[in-house]
Amino acid sequence: MNDLTYEDFFFLPENKEEPLFLLTLYNNTTQQNFNLSDIQKLKELISSSDYNLWLEIQGATDKKTIEEIGNLFNLDYLTQQDILNLEHPTKIETRENYVLLISKIFAFHNHNTLHQEQLTIICGEHFVICFEEKKNDFFEVIRQAFSNNTLNIKSQSSEYLFYFLLKIITKNHSSVLEYFNEKLEQHEEKLLSFKNIKSSNSTLQNFKHQYSTFKKNIPILLQETQQINNRTLNKSLRPFFNDLQDHLKLANQNLESTKEALDSLVELYISNMNIHLNEIIKRLTIISTIFIPLTFMAGIWGMNFKYMPELESPYGYPIALSVMAITGLLIYLYFKKREW
Repeated sequence: MNDLTYEDFFFLPENKEEPLFLLTLYNNTTQQNFNLSDIQKLKELISSSDYNLWLEIQGATDKKTIEEIGNLFNLDYLTQQDILNLEHPTKIETRENYVLLISKIFAFHNHNTLHQEQLTIICGEHFVICFEEKKNDFFEVIRQAFSNNTLNIKSQSSEYLFYFLLKIITKNHSSVLEYFNEKLEQHEEKLLSFKNIKSSNSTLQNFKHQYSTFKKNIPILLQETQQINNRTLNKSLRPFFNDLQDHLKLANQNLESTKEALDSLVELYISNMNIHLNEIIKRLTIISTIFIPLTFMAGIWGMNFKYMPELESPYGYPIALSVMAITGLLIYLYFKKREW
């Protein structure tokens, strides 16, 4: 399909690395795992199998691969467009034969930079597909659950697996947000101790950017999950999704608390800057106050009238300097006593 749509302008360059296909075929009693790099082999396994399947596609950002997967699972053109658009906002949509989830997963690199990757999950009647931007072990706990048949996952529906995947995403959001709040607390301690005030501006700007990234994901994921739970999911799974919504509500509440903490940091930073500025102005005022009488004396003795007695005195110069020094010292001691 060669239609030009709005999202064509947002496609990233094609991935030069070969995508990795992690395929899990399972039923009540059997489980088979395959790590493949050949899409033709993947097609053969899927077409010849009557198992439920979970397919992870890691590192596939090229149109050709997405189109082949889309044809294999009857994914419509708009869904393929959404998968390719790695800047797509978070959403959950119900299509005719499947549910589409687009979300982000987060991680902090070098304890400072917030990194995000797009994750697209498609849940059909007997399949779940995860399109992951890069190769990773994000869902390793799910793979272990299949190996150990945790909570009898092999005999459950694809919607049950969809719930588990959403739970991992929610846990990722909550844990990264918790770490972000710890960073805010550490920075608050620095501001309270008047440390690194000059560099705080860029740090706060970075915090605000990271907060906006969370804001674009957690509340939307909560809202979309509530809607899909009420519309499409099997009634037997609604208690699980209700529990998932509780975790998302808690994460959203923490996000609101994060906004309040961030606003407090900005106010504290402004207050510190005002205090710092006042200190500078106070020092300059003290210096000016000390030199005002000295300037006055220099102006008097510098008028060069003929009958000024100090001009004829052999000790006039050292006396003038001494008077100036004593005057400046007395003013300084006065300010110090007043703790200015």
